[in-house]
Amino acid sequence: MSKFEDDHVPWNKGIKGMGMGPKHTEESKRKISEAHKGKNLSIEHRKKMSEAKKGCIPWNKGLTKSTDGRIKKGAEKGIGKKHSAETRKKISEVQKGKKLSPEQIKKMVESRKGYSPSEETRKKIGDANRGKIRSEEFRKKISEINKGRRTSKETKEKLSKVMIGRIGYNKDKKLSEEAKKKLSENSKGEKNHNWRGGITPKDKCLRVTIEFRLWREAVFARDNWMCQDCGKRGGRLHAHHIKPFAKFPELRTSIENGITLCIECHKRKHIRRANDNAELLRSG
Repeated sequence: MSKFEDDHVPWNKGIKGMGMGPKHTEESKRKISEAHKGKNLSIEHRKKMSEAKKGCIPWNKGLTKSTDGRIKKGAEKGIGKKHSAETRKKISEVQKGKKLSPEQIKKMVESRKGYSPSEETRKKIGDANRGKIRSEEFRKKISEINKGRRTSKETKEKLSKVMIGRIGYNKDKKLSEEAKKKLSENSKGEKNHNWRGGITPKDKCLRVTIEFRLWREAVFARDNWMCQDCGKRGGRLHAHHIKPFAKFPELRTSIENGITLCIECHKRKHIRRANDNAELLRSG
């Protein structure tokens, strides 16, 4: 009989407890494993297997560790077990080039709806990923995958609701100047996800560097966050270059060359400077 007929009924259909008897020995398991090595099921064969399983209810559906001893035992067996580097490499090679169908993705999304990992699980995931350095190749792949993606308004609202009441891991923590500089260096030029080949004007690039931001903060702190012209304190403040930014590049980050001004006073200062320059041109 080369293939099953459409109306064929397996001899063991409806019999419970099949496969729950004697277990394979380690030697038997090894032989079975060796026999299957290198075998690849055809797409047609996989499709047939998938069709055959449609409508079947898994024996463990609805069971949890708290309600069924078998589930608990299986979970405990897997705790702390990790794949070896060789096994991970093999799994990676097998999965390369495989793409999930839209139907599979939809099923996975549906199955995850309403699921929220516990604080303990989040902590474990965080500890497992802490200190990991992703390779340039990995980062590039993630960047390519996310290109052109836009988060929908609905998703943004959901994310916003989920985050309500959560306390950020970095709340009340301040980055050191060294950490700020490292972050800045790691997001400059081609390393930045928004890199477009260097089309931003040089003047604008200089004004967003970590050195420039530190200069601004130092000027504000020295002037006690107060406008030095009108005496207004706080609000939206600007750090003004006493000697022009364009004409004196060596003084761009000199604290002595900076002064704190409010927006209105800063505008007046530049209008006055422009008028003075125009007067000099006319008189010259």
